[in-house]
This record gives sequence, structure tokens and C-alpha cells, in this order.
Amino acid sequence: MNKKIRAFFKEIIPKTVVKRIRDEEALLKWYLDGQPVPPPDLIKQKIIRKFGRKNKIKTFLETGTAGGLMIKAVKNNFSKIFCKLEILTAKI
Repeated sequence: MNKKIRAFFKEIIPKTVVKRIRDEEALLKWYLDGQPVPPPDLIKQKIIRKFGRKNKIKTFLETGTAGGLMIKAVKNNFSKIFCKLEILTAKI
């Protein structure tokens, strides 16, 4: 795609819309590929929300995060959310 056209679309299309399109593409690819493991983020988020609702779970514990995507996705489904952080130290 032409760089000017790409820049134009970056300006007018919000990042959330771009992310949603990419998520939907990943979901479609996953279905077409026979639903291999691991599933895309949208499927994992849906499973966690459904499990929490079904079992009336109020607290969500995130044990590892890549930018907080899961927390952002489930924040309205749990009254308390905890995130376990790992601090890495390196010898210099």
C-alpha cells in the first residue's frame, strides 16, 4: 500500500478499530485453521468472562500480562482484579 495512503488511514482510523479488525482476522484464521491451540485472545477473554459469570466469581487474578490486554478485556466482569508482577533482575 502506498505510504501516503497508509499515513492517511492511520490518521483517520482509531487504533481501537484497527485492533478490533486484527482481532477478528485472527479469530477467522483460527476457525479456518481448525481451531488449533492456543486460541486467539478474543476466545480466551470470552471463556474467562463466561466462566466468571457462570460461577459468580468476583475476583480475577492475572498471573502474567502482555500490556494488560486481558485485564482491559475483563475489567467490567470482576469487582476486584489483581495482577502478579514479576521483577526481573540481571547481573551486570
